[in-house]
Amino acid sequence: MQPSKSPDSNRVSKLAPPSPGPRFRVLIVEDDPAFADFLAWSLAERGYAVELAADVREALTRLGEGSEPVAFDLVLSDIALPGAPGTDLLFSRAVVARRTPVILMSGFATSELQAFVETCGGEFLSKPFKLDSLFQSLGGRLLAADASPCGVEVT
Repeated sequence: MQPSKSPDSNRVSKLAPPSPGPRFRVLIVEDDPAFADFLAWSLAERGYAVELAADVREALTRLGEGSEPVAFDLVLSDIALPGAPGTDLLFSRAVVARRTPVILMSGFATSELQAFVETCGGEFLSKPFKLDSLFQSLGGRLLAADASPCGVEVT
């Protein structure tokens, strides 16, 4: 499996999934390059097509805010990111319009934060977590990819 480099950075931005092809396309938003690469590798090993973004601004660009939309089946994001929190993705036009499921991760879990994320249509994973928990969440969110975050509708 060969990672491909983003033309504008030295970080791995995509990992090609193993044959016979990807099951689902996932955008990982994580500012820790080592953890992002680990998540990308783990998902690619399971057949997911993966792209990486280091912050919310880059994620919105990849999701197509202000340009041609890119269809992702799911967004997996850290909450504590530089510039803006990952929770902002729950309200982004690209996520809401396509009803893209969002799983948010944090090492600073509180019951209030978890309730907020779940009320707004996301799923919450407390770091550290086991990969089995991640894959269970991925499967559940992809099967129920129909919720509109916090009742926000885009017309």
